[in-house]
Amino acid sequence: MATGRELYRNPMSYFGGLLMIGSIGVIAFLLLLEFSLHRPSPYLGIFTYMVGPMFFLAGGVAFLWGMRRESLRRRKAGSDAARPYPALDLNDPRQRKRFVWVLFGGSFLALVLAFTAYNAFLFTESVTFC
Repeated sequence: MATGRELYRNPMSYFGGLLMIGSIGVIAFLLLLEFSLHRPSPYLGIFTYMVGPMFFLAGGVAFLWGMRRESLRRRKAGSDAARPYPALDLNDPRQRKRFVWVLFGGSFLALVLAFTAYNAFLFTESVTFC
């Protein structure tokens, strides 16, 4: 029996996932670069705090849109794997372990994005930006 996990197995979701992973890597690199510079650069700040997170958001939207399209395609085809929502059974040790990883990963990602958003606000209020 197929699970809802396979909904991401389509080109659009793969592209969105790669875009998200790539943008997180670029944001991390630019943050390290910005903290190592002695003089702040306005263009580096714009890419770090505004352009990078927009690419991450676009990747997330593409990932979810690909999953939605795959679900609609399966429903039209009358497939048994076209369940509207994935099943989550926390009594299953494997699913519980995966759930904990997703929970911690999502929390870490939320903290990184909150840090980036806060620094974006501080950057737009700085003299360097103007």
